[in-house]
Amino acid sequence: MSRRIQTGVAPQPAQRATPSAVEDLDQVTFTEFEPASARTSLPEPLLLGVESRFLSYSAPSAPHAESDGYLDRLIKYIPAEVIALYLGATNVVPTTDSSYWSALWIITVLTALCTPVYMYFVTKADHQPTLWSQIIISSVAFPIWVFAIGGPFRHFSWYNEKHWIAAIAISFGTFAIGIHKPKPAPAPQP
Repeated sequence: MSRRIQTGVAPQPAQRATPSAVEDLDQVTFTEFEPASARTSLPEPLLLGVESRFLSYSAPSAPHAESDGYLDRLIKYIPAEVIALYLGATNVVPTTDSSYWSALWIITVLTALCTPVYMYFVTKADHQPTLWSQIIISSVAFPIWVFAIGGPFRHFSWYNEKHWIAAIAISFGTFAIGIHKPKPAPAPQP
């Protein structure tokens, strides 16, 4: 699965192919058409099957990229791989170490800085513009998530007394990020 949000692309016209031009026969589709006497400029049909139906080869058209729905966008905006990096790094820091809270802050800042870089590379696609809105939203979603689970914020007494703020932040933050729908990408140039 691609991490890039599908914004929808104008479909390319289907191209007809002769049997000799088709390299992968699994990708060939058959379409019914009128008998040869009713056509004018189409190639001679192949007679296949017991039913004697007239069929022709046609190459499959390029798949039409549809826009991702709300849940698909939500999943792609949340940087799960960076979250896994954060959890793995913070879980190896011994809680008895005197620099525990400093280490949590350093890991949080480093992973927050890694988020836009990572999202840039995993959303990069040939002949398509960079989805900066997806990169920015993912970069904002990560610190919201860290704030919601506590992370280095648990060190502050105000956080422990008002943990409900984190619950509201993650609830509304998650709801809001899925609403943004990037603009459709222009049709790719051949």
